[in-house]
Amino acid sequence: MVDNRKKLRAYLKNYRMWQGQARDIERSIASGKVPEPLRDELMKVRNDFIHKCRNVQTIIGYSKSELERRILNLSYVDGKSMKQIAREVGYSYGYCGNIESRAINRMSADTAIMSLLG
Repeated sequence: MVDNRKKLRAYLKNYRMWQGQARDIERSIASGKVPEPLRDELMKVRNDFIHKCRNVQTIIGYSKSELERRILNLSYVDGKSMKQIAREVGYSYGYCGNIESRAINRMSADTAIMSLLG
């Protein structure tokens, strides 16, 4: 279970990186500077990044409450620190951290969620 929690957190944390890389690939292709043989391969990589970002959104959608979903979105999608999240949602740092931790524990035990990680 500990391994699944780490795996899930790592997957969620990659959201912003995947999103940025997909955007960079789109810009490169749109610039016309990418040779034709590389275009198809880059599009496959871009599509994989987009698919992983959708998986993150799906996983966050499994949240039990609006507050839990908001905390997970602010943390993993927006990349905010727990201190920033606590200030934004109006709860203590510890309470927000507990909600995030319980969500990760619950989700990491769900085989449907873990199957999205590949």
